[in-house]
Amino acid sequence: MRRVIAAFVCLTLAVGLSACARQSTPPRTEPEPVLVQEFITKLRQENYAQAASMFNKELKAKVSVEALQEIWQGLNGQLGGLTKVGTPQTEQVEQYVAIAIPVEFSTAVVTMRVVFDSHKEIGGLHFSAPQSTLQYDPPTYVDTTKFTEREVVVGSSEWALPGTVSTPTGIGPFPGIILVHGSGPNDRDETILGNKPFKDLAQGLASQGIVVLRYDKRTLVHGQKMNAVTVTPHDEVVEDAVLAARMLLALPEVDPEQIFILGHSLGGFLAPQITMLFPEARGTVILAAPSRPLEDVILEQYQYIFSLDGILTSIEKQHLKELEAQIKRVKAPSLSTKTATNLLPAGMPASYWLYLRQYNPVAVAASLSQNMLILQGEQDYQVTMVDYTGWQSIQRPNVLTKSYPRLNHLFMAGEGEGLSQPSDYENIGYVDEIVIRDIAAWVHTKEPSP
Repeated sequence: MRRVIAAFVCLTLAVGLSACARQSTPPRTEPEPVLVQEFITKLRQENYAQAASMFNKELKAKVSVEALQEIWQGLNGQLGGLTKVGTPQTEQVEQYVAIAIPVEFSTAVVTMRVVFDSHKEIGGLHFSAPQSTLQYDPPTYVDTTKFTEREVVVGSSEWALPGTVSTPTGIGPFPGIILVHGSGPNDRDETILGNKPFKDLAQGLASQGIVVLRYDKRTLVHGQKMNAVTVTPHDEVVEDAVLAARMLLALPEVDPEQIFILGHSLGGFLAPQITMLFPEARGTVILAAPSRPLEDVILEQYQYIFSLDGILTSIEKQHLKELEAQIKRVKAPSLSTKTATNLLPAGMPASYWLYLRQYNPVAVAASLSQNMLILQGEQDYQVTMVDYTGWQSIQRPNVLTKSYPRLNHLFMAGEGEGLSQPSDYENIGYVDEIVIRDIAAWVHTKEPSP
């Protein structure tokens, strides 16, 4: 099951679009939505060989029958049995047809994205991070009498995003902060399994007298119409974060001299760039963000996950070999927009990696004048203390850093000693209260607690 959970907390599972395979048998005639239902039925009936027979040649080489069985059984074991299959949504992507279909388990909903090639064989398979169906009970540090919440829309163009503003009660204006997500199609709460770290942060900080704006990520709301060939981190994260900051600036309850950018993981990695493009920001909060090239962090994550049981399977060895080859291409001078996406890591196109090649988050952060607070959980396996040390190299007097011995990537208390594990995210928890208090104290006084 660890591979299944790892797929949700890393960047992607399985593959994206594959090249069309030549075949000797005629293509299926049924519409793709019908074929998706057939595929799911075979999985429910545990006919994994028949389900895998619907893959094209390229996907069969990447995902074996045994791997498909492990993925599906892991989902059922982790999320409870399958209870409902939703209505499929169809999208044409060049010669491919992509079907997104919600699959509801006992405790969470997962969106399955199945990509068919021109022969109506499955050439891509992806499962979104599970969205919990369990009711959210706020942590004890949230005082719902001290703030109100209202729905807003960030942006007004084709990329408009729904969001929530949490506003303290009482007389303003108040400091304001936006929350910028990590990797993947995150909702405004940055939901992962039963955990909602951005909801904890928003309501916890609002209880401490800070206006907080959080919003659904562009890849969640508009992912199907984004150009998968030319997308960059600017499209995925930066542009919307700047719009959110400008929206916060215009709110009457917000002090325009006290606006802050808070980024988690990938959002923290890009937070210096966001701050540079929004110079009105008073300061930046960076939570568990890589300071190294993302491709190196991704490889390190998979190496750690595959090492947990002490056995490196042939499938895992092959995955690491392919990932290392993909990373080599990312670092090669020959990388160009003509490089095929399936030859690169995480299903991201060359445009994405070329953007990152020109971006050094620590160097950009060092060039800024704004106050900065950098926080890190010492049990975080996704972004480690090696990255934290990189951030500590910034030589500016108004940059403060702090690490927390027993917190993981979500700034929740981990179990045991050493680095956390993907399975830890199955436990429902909350962002630790000391993190909330440290951020609030820094926003109000520019000093975290000792």
